[in-house]
Amino acid sequence: MTKSEIFKTAHEIAKSTNAVVGCYQIAFSLALKSVYASLTQTMEEKLIDMGMHVWEKGDYRRIYIKAEHYEAVFGLKTQHYKTGNIKSAMLNGQEISNSKAYKLCSTASYFDCNTQQFVSNMTPII
Repeated sequence: MTKSEIFKTAHEIAKSTNAVVGCYQIAFSLALKSVYASLTQTMEEKLIDMGMHVWEKGDYRRIYIKAEHYEAVFGLKTQHYKTGNIKSAMLNGQEISNSKAYKLCSTASYFDCNTQQFVSNMTPII
């Protein structure tokens, strides 16, 4: 995120919270702190904030990613027929084949908190 994007985001937040805070300078200061804090969050914290849960057993510490979070985490957006089959799929804004999307959706993907990597079928995907 560039400095310009950081300040634009902070201004948007400050404008929406100005009525509650009562002073734009204070609202902007709080918004800017919030934006900077979100940039320094670890991936584990971001995934937990999205509503995912940490699974732990022994030395393992993982966050399994459900299909409904694939768009936010991986950029995979799918539309489905009433039967559940994939109608269309896009990965980061580019169309991909339905079979590739099905393969991506059908694998157990998780974030390994120990190695700080996304893993699918025991191989790193990012």
